[in-house]
Amino acid sequence: MLRRIVPVVAVLFLMTAVAPVFAQTEDEIVAKYLQKAEKKHKTKVGFLSANFSYGRLAEDNGYRQFNFAATSDLSTLEGLAGPTEGIFRSKQFGLDFGMMLAPKMAVKMGFEYWLKMSTDINVDYDMSIGVLEVEDMYQSESEVSVYGFRLGFDYYLLNPPDRYGKLNNLAVKVGAGGGMYMASWDFWQSGDAESDPLKANSPGFWVQGGVEYPIGFFDMAVAADLSYFYLNFSGFESYNASSGDLQLTYPGSTDEIELDFSGLRGKVELKKFFSW
Repeated sequence: MLRRIVPVVAVLFLMTAVAPVFAQTEDEIVAKYLQKAEKKHKTKVGFLSANFSYGRLAEDNGYRQFNFAATSDLSTLEGLAGPTEGIFRSKQFGLDFGMMLAPKMAVKMGFEYWLKMSTDINVDYDMSIGVLEVEDMYQSESEVSVYGFRLGFDYYLLNPPDRYGKLNNLAVKVGAGGGMYMASWDFWQSGDAESDPLKANSPGFWVQGGVEYPIGFFDMAVAADLSYFYLNFSGFESYNASSGDLQLTYPGSTDEIELDFSGLRGKVELKKFFSW
């Protein structure tokens, strides 16, 4: 009797354990497979962007102050130099690569290039020192170029991109960052090559806020930001034809000239999100 009961119990046990597996629907089996595959592969979201920034620079920067002082000195020798306005605009182009580190947090790194800022200077001087008399008229130019490398982050307050790298609605974000910037200043060049451009390096920092909006074209987005950017160049140096070190200071002072390019910036950006 016992020999007959044992096989029957074993068959019932197997039916009880195996039947639920066969009872699963095809959708349930596929869903479980996708869940396991999803756990093994976590989607990463990144982006590439091209941007343009525009800023009005402070009117009391070192260039303007030096221009006033130099004009005053030349005037004592019956000379004139102008104009006295400084370099007041920045037009900046940038490329960035970024990655979402968290659902609402992105880090980015990039390169930035400023269009050259220049001021034409009409120099007309007539100097009489003892028996020495010098008269000359020419047009000179003061030109500054800037480029830099930067690193920053964005934090999305509203509607960040989803896990597949798609922006579905208007997004609101804030951010901050910094970088290292290089300036090259051709100071009142008149066509000769007696000295190299004045050069200086400086760190720059910014805080910003802005919005992003999907445009439906290859899943791209447009962005608009407003930021405050701090950048102040000092310690400009150059070398003349005799390899002598040249330093630019304010007339009547040992203080070196600074170019303060700090101020508000407006930025527009074209952005492409992607995932892998």
